[in-house]
Amino acid sequence: ETQVSKYQPFPWEMRSTLENDYEEDKNIIEVCLNNGINHFDTAELYGAGEGERQLGKILKDLKVPREEVVIATKICTAENPDRNSRGNTNKKHIRESIKKSL
Repeated sequence: ETQVSKYQPFPWEMRSTLENDYEEDKNIIEVCLNNGINHFDTAELYGAGEGERQLGKILKDLKVPREEVVIATKICTAENPDRNSRGNTNKKHIRESIKKSL
């Protein structure tokens, strides 16, 4: 059973909107994991999904078993180019967002 850490690093938005230095991000995550922090918060809005992609790549490269981390993500319509989804969250957008986040 996975235990969720009491603390989490700052929302990944900050990293995804900056220069996206892969090695620096990787070091941050490694320090977190080595200190018992396994909860990471992100969203499709952060860097237009770049925060989620970067976090996933780093966890894969560090060979972190998926069941050892807890990743929170959120859905936002603001970045969705589908005109039928703007301004509201509908079933189609939710399903697409879930698939992308996995």
